[in-house]
Amino acid sequence: HVAEMMGSAGMHDHSLSITGGNDKVSFLLSGGYLQEDALYRYGDFGYKRYNFRSNVDFKFTERISLGVRVSYSHTKTDQPVRGWDEEVRQAYYSQPYNPIKWSTGDWGGNNDGNVIQDLVEGGHNLNKTDLLEVSGNLNIDLAKGLTWNTIVGGSLQNANVAKEEKSIFRYSVKPGVVIGKLYVPNSLTREQTRTLYRNIQSYLTYELSLIRKHNFKLMGGLSYEDNSADVFSGKRQE
Repeated sequence: HVAEMMGSAGMHDHSLSITGGNDKVSFLLSGGYLQEDALYRYGDFGYKRYNFRSNVDFKFTERISLGVRVSYSHTKTDQPVRGWDEEVRQAYYSQPYNPIKWSTGDWGGNNDGNVIQDLVEGGHNLNKTDLLEVSGNLNIDLAKGLTWNTIVGGSLQNANVAKEEKSIFRYSVKPGVVIGKLYVPNSLTREQTRTLYRNIQSYLTYELSLIRKHNFKLMGGLSYEDNSADVFSGKRQE
């Protein structure tokens, strides 16, 4: 049933960037949008992504500079409840003598597969992810060959998964006789994961040239990082 399952799909990919500045401040702003429809003839599955990035560099003096980076992205993946790979595998292994539908209008197949019915009635596996990343890099030239760098950064990710399983029934050629079923009873599972990452680095770098073509570099500093995650989940059946 691969030929009946697969079709063509559209894709939209748009991006825009702006740069500017002077000898004291320079910046880069960029954003993008991507939409990909699934290669299925049935169902409204697909992938979407929005993203934004900002890079700003400040030069306060000849010795002091600061770079700030901010990025954000939102992704949405909407796929069949059993996933992309499983639906394609099911289509390849479905027996051709198992009809998609009987002449009565009832769905055919068995527990192992009626891939078209799965796409139409089986439900969705929806994954939404928001990711925000921020960092700053302060650079100070203290003396000839001596530089102090401090980097502060972090990220916040919020991932939401909703798995919707709708009961589906396969029928025999005799009207109303059920020969297989999946996802009984109906269920909805939700899971939210919030991840926070923080990082601080501060270090001194000293470069020394003693002899021609012989350079020495010494580096020392401190760093701290922290990563935490909160997970919430729930399930409902009816």
